[in-house]
Amino acid sequence: MAVATATEPTDADAPQCTVDAAAYVLGALPMAERYRYEKHLGRCAACRVEVAGLAGLRALLARLRIDDRPPDRHRTG
Repeated sequence: MAVATATEPTDADAPQCTVDAAAYVLGALPMAERYRYEKHLGRCAACRVEVAGLAGLRALLARLRIDDRPPDRHRTG
């Protein structure tokens, strides 16, 4: 049985892998974490699927303008 190190997420870390996938796609991981996650991607098919599913997110978010926000229903005035 293999023992996971602190830098190798396990199945129990699936929610964290999802957070890391989003941060990775958005370019928000610090360089050391990005490197660790890229290493992890080589071993984790679930994370590769997650990253592929989020791949267009950065471009989509870049297309948004402040004007595209829905109206704030709680704003008075």
